[in-house]
Amino acid sequence: RPTFPSSLLLQAFRLLEGNPQLDYSAFLSALPESFGFLPGELNKLVDDVDWWLSKIAPKARFLDGVEAVRKNFPELDKGIVAQEMRESVDVGIYEGILDFGAARAHPIVRPKMSMSSSRLECLASCPFKYFLNFVLGIKKPDELEYDPGRWLDAWRRGELIHEIFCEFMKELVKKEERVEPQKHRAIIQKKGEEIISRYKEKIPPPSEGIFEKEKDEVMETLDVFLAAESKQAENVVPLLFEVIF
Repeated sequence: RPTFPSSLLLQAFRLLEGNPQLDYSAFLSALPESFGFLPGELNKLVDDVDWWLSKIAPKARFLDGVEAVRKNFPELDKGIVAQEMRESVDVGIYEGILDFGAARAHPIVRPKMSMSSSRLECLASCPFKYFLNFVLGIKKPDELEYDPGRWLDAWRRGELIHEIFCEFMKELVKKEERVEPQKHRAIIQKKGEEIISRYKEKIPPPSEGIFEKEKDEVMETLDVFLAAESKQAENVVPLLFEVIF
């Protein structure tokens, strides 16, 4: 994340220049090139960082340590080789040719292929991203941000609740039953317990107290869902279910 100097420094810069309209871009442009301290003698080293800096940058000139890294760390060397081959125009062991027809990737040719509004948006905005995500099944790992006062963020909580609703309704459709709060409360609560436990294993909560609080809120949401679904017209029968987020 980019950082900027304190607003106090910006104000001082405006006073020095006599121009109250100057912004951060003008301030940063006026700053000289950054300099750092590299100790040149062993008796002036403060910690191990200074020692390493003195070794890789003697006489204020940084050395190329790639060869030393490749020699001492075989796994990193393999990564460097892979990067070099990927950047080359020649096809090597890190490239390949995918041999499959439209029946695997085309939503029209393959009628049973799941589609959603978000997938269509992805296909329209970036076909290559769609190809990676939904054809090859390659997705970047989720970035989890630790919050000491919260277990699930809004998106993940919505995903969890959506999954409980979906699994519960699929079960009712198989049984050809309509939603009855008194009859089905125990079923949806059990389904909720199972799915919440799976999420707890994947995303450890910051504390047991916060976990129980958010779990109770999810369970209350399930009761609201049952009450709302029970008011549906008698001739309304769930048929298709949205793809999970």
